[in-house]
Amino acid sequence: MKLAFAVLALAACAGSSAPSSSTPRSVLVVDRTFDRARQPPSPSTDLPAASYQVVAPAERWTIAIDGDHVVLTPIGEGEARTRIEGRESGSGSGSSSSGERRFELTEGVFAGGRFVLRGDEAELTIFGSGVPIVSSERGKIVAR
Repeated sequence: MKLAFAVLALAACAGSSAPSSSTPRSVLVVDRTFDRARQPPSPSTDLPAASYQVVAPAERWTIAIDGDHVVLTPIGEGEARTRIEGRESGSGSGSSSSGERRFELTEGVFAGGRFVLRGDEAELTIFGSGVPIVSSERGKIVAR
């Protein structure tokens, strides 16, 4: 009984619904999509909020993080999507001082991509060949 209480107390202290090694599975609920007419000069350029259009919220991806490895699995049907994987870029030591975690996506994407966690929000950006950004989605992270 005391152990169960301690586990619940630790979970409550964590305070964030963003996935981590202790919260291995979450869902990305997309509520904004990239306007492809607003292409940045290169894929490495961060996309400003004005580059996105508001869309109806939809559960699009299951997120599993194990250490510095991330796996994004599509939810539902619709456009052809595949499982995407990558590794944390930079030191790989977890959250940066800004609370942001960045992952370089290398599997399941033709030209690469990035997955960025910012608190309880995330951005999934897929790079293109011929255009810097093929798609980008932003939304809330919900623990499952």
